[in-house]
Amino acid sequence: MKIRSFKNELEKLQAQISTKEAEHEALAQETAQLWGGLGENSHKIRDVEMQIESHLKRLAFLRSEYTNDKTALRQNSGRLKNLNIRNERFNSNLAEIETSLIELDKVQKDQKIQLKNLEYTIERKTVQKETVGKEITDAEESPTPLKRR
Repeated sequence: MKIRSFKNELEKLQAQISTKEAEHEALAQETAQLWGGLGENSHKIRDVEMQIESHLKRLAFLRSEYTNDKTALRQNSGRLKNLNIRNERFNSNLAEIETSLIELDKVQKDQKIQLKNLEYTIERKTVQKETVGKEITDAEESPTPLKRR
């Protein structure tokens, strides 16, 4: 009976050993898969890290471009404001010059009228002088009643 009980115990132990070996085999297989997946995951992690690094470089470049564009925009805005101020000043000066030109045209017309009046007056005075000179010459040539006496 002892043999039988030893055989039963042996069978139980062999069954436990078989169960434990199967569990061990399953765990070993799972561990191998995890280690294999770990290598694959490590590769994926490196790829993602490279993409992140690439994106960070691109982000730094874009920030730099943004800063440069912002600076250029600020400069151009200042220049545009300055040009608008100068344009307003030029337009104001243009309006003043146009007003002055209109006034000068009026003065020129008035001076032309004065010139014509002066020419007319000079012509009249010249004719009057000639007439007086002729009268004086005629008077000197013709005997006057006072001279006959």
